[in-house]
Amino acid sequence: MKIRAKVKPEGAQGIFLFCLENQTRLSRLGEQVARISGGIKRLFKLGFKAREGEAELVLLHQAPWQVAVLIGLGKKEKLTSESFRRAVGAGVRRIKKYALKSLEVEIFEPGIRVLGKEEVARALAEGFWFSCYQYQEYQERESKFPQQIFLVGETKGLKSVLERAEALGGEHQYIRDLINRPGGDLGPEEFAQQAKEAWLEKFRLRLGKITVRNGALTFTDNSCLLYTSPSPRDLSTS
Repeated sequence: MKIRAKVKPEGAQGIFLFCLENQTRLSRLGEQVARISGGIKRLFKLGFKAREGEAELVLLHQAPWQVAVLIGLGKKEKLTSESFRRAVGAGVRRIKKYALKSLEVEIFEPGIRVLGKEEVARALAEGFWFSCYQYQEYQERESKFPQQIFLVGETKGLKSVLERAEALGGEHQYIRDLINRPGGDLGPEEFAQQAKEAWLEKFRLRLGKITVRNGALTFTDNSCLLYTSPSPRDLSTS
């Protein structure tokens, strides 16, 4: 999966739009889509409240996209970066059966001090990495999720933000692979070796300094991976 910031992407099959609870006013991009399809505004008349986790799909005709998904973020005063991660998850569930290959995703800036463009972009990207996981180690790889994600809007200066999100996304998906692997293929010793190889070698350049504290591998951003063996001395690094 590739997540990129692009001002004017071409050829995306679908688009994600976000809305705050009980606010029918859409962003500039949302209004553009609404002018193409009256179905967006009709959703509000039919009872769409934009509560957290609400997501509705609208088929588009004579538009650059085939579908639009309107996704609720919940109340503005309760909005956090986690709200955007959950919103992406709700949108991904809504489109899963349609096998879209590419998506535009609006960088929605809610106008509150604690959530700027960079924080929103990172939360959106992480939401896709977390939501689009599939365990396919023992089967032919075939993704049910979009493989091209374009963040649109004010995209200047987001390259490092998306690289960080990709590093954390790879971390997340790797751990889920280990969790889902059959127990006969991954005992305690094999798990420890996998952890050592991946975290101390594969991800080290992107995640920064790794230390061991209280039985966990801890990174510079305080994310951590619990382990069972070997001893902390065997895994520590700087």
